[in-house]
Amino acid sequence: MTAERHSVKFHSTWANEPPTEAEKAKVKSERALMRAVLAGNKVAVEAAIEELPRNGGDINAEGSGGCTALHAAASLTDEDCSLYLCGRLLDHDADLEAENSLNFTPLMTACLAGNPKVVTFFLSKGANINASSRKGKMPLAIAEEAGHQAVVEALQSAL
Repeated sequence: MTAERHSVKFHSTWANEPPTEAEKAKVKSERALMRAVLAGNKVAVEAAIEELPRNGGDINAEGSGGCTALHAAASLTDEDCSLYLCGRLLDHDADLEAENSLNFTPLMTACLAGNPKVVTFFLSKGANINASSRKGKMPLAIAEEAGHQAVVEALQSAL
């Protein structure tokens, strides 16, 4: 039985049998993408995106806390790099409405990070401005609580 959703975790049967080489390659390529995104390394992200299909990898694989590469890209402090990587991931079918373990979508992550360009971009791509986290917080409340006025203004202009 495999883990639910787009998990990077190995099969639960591995307690009794080792992973296959294909399974190892899949997980390795998914982890390479996440590492490249977190490092803000555009060249490595492009290479990892190209490698994913060859290894059966999933662009929506979940890492720590259920975050996808798109969540990670939305959280980067370099806003231009974040915007570029989010665009590339969405070009390759990243899930704009993926939820992490706190039910945060990439839009909410960008709101928390104070990334108005990415917030505006996600909204232009159809991100759900009314999504709510596990604690019932919506993107506008997340941005307000974090004190990100430019993000608040971007969200308000979309309402």
